[in-house]
Amino acid sequence: MDLEAYPEAGGGELRAAHEGGGKVGARYHGLVIMRVRGEIFQVLVAGAGGGLLFLVLLLRLNPEIHEVPWHLMRAAVLWGLWGAAVLGLPLALVVRGIRRAGWLGHLSCFLPQVAAILFLLAAGLARVNADIHSAFLTGSAHRILGQDAVAWLATALVLLGVDRWLRRRGDRRRIGVAAAILLVLPGLRLLTEPTPPVEPAPSVARSLGRASRGLVVVGVEGLDLNLLLASASEGRYPTLSRLVSEGAWGALRPHRPFLRRSQWTSVAVGAYPRAHGVKSRWAWKIHGGFPEPVRLLPWTPVGSAWLLPRPVSRRVPPPPSLLPPLWERLAAGGMTAVALDWPGVWAPGTTTEPPAGDRSWGTLEVNLRHSLDLALAPFPEEGEALHHSLERDMANLAAARRARPSSDATVWLHLGALATARKFLEPLEVGDTDERAIQELVLEMLDEELEQLLLWRAEALIAVVSPYGYARPDSWERLRRLLGGGGRWRTSPRSCPDGVLVLVGQNVVPGTRFEEASLVDVAPTLCYLLGLPVAHSMEGNVIRGAVEPSYLARTPLRVVD
Repeated sequence: MDLEAYPEAGGGELRAAHEGGGKVGARYHGLVIMRVRGEIFQVLVAGAGGGLLFLVLLLRLNPEIHEVPWHLMRAAVLWGLWGAAVLGLPLALVVRGIRRAGWLGHLSCFLPQVAAILFLLAAGLARVNADIHSAFLTGSAHRILGQDAVAWLATALVLLGVDRWLRRRGDRRRIGVAAAILLVLPGLRLLTEPTPPVEPAPSVARSLGRASRGLVVVGVEGLDLNLLLASASEGRYPTLSRLVSEGAWGALRPHRPFLRRSQWTSVAVGAYPRAHGVKSRWAWKIHGGFPEPVRLLPWTPVGSAWLLPRPVSRRVPPPPSLLPPLWERLAAGGMTAVALDWPGVWAPGTTTEPPAGDRSWGTLEVNLRHSLDLALAPFPEEGEALHHSLERDMANLAAARRARPSSDATVWLHLGALATARKFLEPLEVGDTDERAIQELVLEMLDEELEQLLLWRAEALIAVVSPYGYARPDSWERLRRLLGGGGRWRTSPRSCPDGVLVLVGQNVVPGTRFEEASLVDVAPTLCYLLGLPVAHSMEGNVIRGAVEPSYLARTPLRVVD
């Protein structure tokens, strides 16, 4: 072992003590113990500081959490201990391995460099989250998160500069300075720039008035603009072709990061997640941390649950949407409202699931069903998932037929079989003939299902909507699969490809493609076409390119609470 490589630990004294005996040898062992203890102190401080930085990021993304000083102190202790255990111990093993190899002996004081790396990591995470969570945060909270990225980057650079200056002077206070910055600065940042608070309050479903006609909204998961136009041009799917020729259609822009139920909720309420509060698939209750559940976790390349102190974290269902869906507002105005399996996080009784006995293939054309069974024979696992989705779709359609919309009814239903087929059996190569045959059969079934709904077009406004499309796995997913992880699906919506919206009915411009719209534009546009005012909680705009100019000229836009 090169004892001169540890000047801060007294490398020259270590060598002299090592070569002596008796009391001098005891001195040598004492210095070795001091050096080992110093390394342990450094790795524990580094882990605790990393835990505090993750806590700050977590609070930035959860403005609903009340940052009470007592709660903050408890959370700081909890995350500091968790960071020391989860981050510090692995770092200690790495440092010990490097020491044994004799590679980095000159870095006996490594805390400043590690602290700078942690601040750079925090800066990167803050910047990435600021980029992708704009729809999940209010303007002030989003601005503070972006400022955090600059603050952590500047801290890393200053820390490296101070460490270099102290090292040139031979000052041995480098560890203390780095430890103070790493453990104190995150708390000071929260105290000087607290997360802008949000007081979410549930909104009741107030009436918007009496609608001029019925409304049918069909959520076709997995449909995007490219697939719609390609299917309509083939001539094999007459209903899809009719939608394009008789309706106004265009792309829908989803918000990031991809959270399935959040996207569908935004369509139904006309607001972003920062308003309706559906921000995650699950919520986490942190015992000893905060009384409120954590609803939005930081984004990292390997997920976000590992940023929580798991031994004291319990997964709980997330709170339901704070805003009522459009069908409840229409029901408050006197319409009969039926919502079948519409994805989201809703209060009990907001949506209904069809009875299990309704899930039958009996409504499908026999030859078509038989052809699909034969095509799925080489794919038993994928076929089982697709069968389950088709049965659910058939149940929703059967329930929708029983609630045929009239001038005083609205039906919202979800169809998911196309998404299941695209997820597992999307034809990606020229030679994927079996997969292509399955997709064509599923599209034929979808075409038949939509045909039944278009029979009501003279009585109701019809909207076919898909909040997002499907695309090939991104680079990170390919890397995970290369390393033996990841999923088995062929396509995924996680890259947030554009979805599609088709409107058919009176006062809709037929055969027109409108400019790309947002998910939150769907609900205000439906209200406007039904002759209703737009709720104040709706953050979207009316898609003017889909509405007849004469109707726009004679119908002013009204907004109510």
